[in-house]
Amino acid sequence: MRKRVFKIYSNYEKEEVWLNQMAAEGWHCIDYVFGRYTFEKGEPGEYTYRIQLLENHLKHPDSISYLQFLEDAGIEMI
Repeated sequence: MRKRVFKIYSNYEKEEVWLNQMAAEGWHCIDYVFGRYTFEKGEPGEYTYRIQLLENHLKHPDSISYLQFLEDAGIEMI
């Protein structure tokens, strides 16, 4: 089961709390595009969400290297 939620946050810490509340209820975020969250029903508490703002754009070599490091560490990014 999937559901979409339209929500705009200006405070990423509050957004992170909300995402983790959703995960605790078994709703796992699988996609995000400009205030549109897509959730899929799963096991409650299976995921913990952290929001991290990059210093550079996604195509910057430092960002590419850092994101590869996270992936190698087993961290899933949405």
